[in-house]
Amino acid sequence: MESEKLKFYSVDVEYAGYLRQFDSKVPYIEYPEHNKFFVGVVFEIKNQKYFAPVSSYRKKDRGVFNIYDGGNIISSIRFNFMFPVVDGVYSLIDIKNDFSGSYRDLVQKEYFYCNQHREEIRQIATKTYSKRLKAETNPKQKTFYDTIMVNFKLLEKLAKKYRK
Repeated sequence: MESEKLKFYSVDVEYAGYLRQFDSKVPYIEYPEHNKFFVGVVFEIKNQKYFAPVSSYRKKDRGVFNIYDGGNIISSIRFNFMFPVVDGVYSLIDIKNDFSGSYRDLVQKEYFYCNQHREEIRQIATKTYSKRLKAETNPKQKTFYDTIMVNFKLLEKLAKKYRK
């Protein structure tokens, strides 16, 4: 049975800022001069929706799914920085109408590649989540993971409390 296609979403700037108050590894979207374009995939892990950002990061690394075009890495999904979302804080992206020119071409390539590999993406997300939770029981591992990824359980609690 084929899994449901992934879709690209944007996330509310205020929501991301709210979470970042409690975990500095939540990615920045808002900058003084402009807001960063921020797109990602949304999927469920243990009955919680998660947003995993697509990034311009182009290195092979743990917790990263590289997106290729013609053998070259063009972007990635960074699972160490995925964070929980609740209804109302993310919006479906319309690639055809929300973007133009070469940027639309890039986002379309990312979208098609991600959907060709959607099962692998879901597996990496779930594995990353599980590793982080397992590390919570080992002080040495917890300290390490605290430096490289968001705290999923903390952010899940905060997401449930969020009010716009």
